[in-house]
Amino acid sequence: MKNAKSGLASVVVAIILLAVLAGILAYVFSQFGEQKPLVEVVSSLEPSTVKEGERAMLVLNFKNVDLKTHEITVTFSVGPHISIYEGNELPLQQNRYSFVLEASNPSEQRAFGVSGTLETGTLSAEYLIAFNVSVDGQDEQKHWSEPILTIQKN
Repeated sequence: MKNAKSGLASVVVAIILLAVLAGILAYVFSQFGEQKPLVEVVSSLEPSTVKEGERAMLVLNFKNVDLKTHEITVTFSVGPHISIYEGNELPLQQNRYSFVLEASNPSEQRAFGVSGTLETGTLSAEYLIAFNVSVDGQDEQKHWSEPILTIQKN
């Protein structure tokens, strides 16, 4: 009878240890999957509807979460009917824009002019202004909204 009780106790202890180990492993792996962004990005587009030849202003706000200096690169993935400008002047080269987000600045703002054209015979079209952000050469996981620009015929 003693052997049966000690055997049962050993099984119960083993089950408890396995459950604790499983809980610890689940916690450790959840920490790897839930990486917090180094930089938070919020976008806004004003106005969201323009006529051909007019420009909207896309504003990207960058919040430096870990307060370290970072090299930021924004790459726009837009179709051939959309043009992105640095500020409101020069077209972006290869739809890319880079800057340094200093440790001393907890947040920065960058503004881009956005214009578009319509295909012949089209009165209005919506275009997604998609973009990626990389921090120190690593793509950030998307946690921002991508605005939609509506272009209307003059």
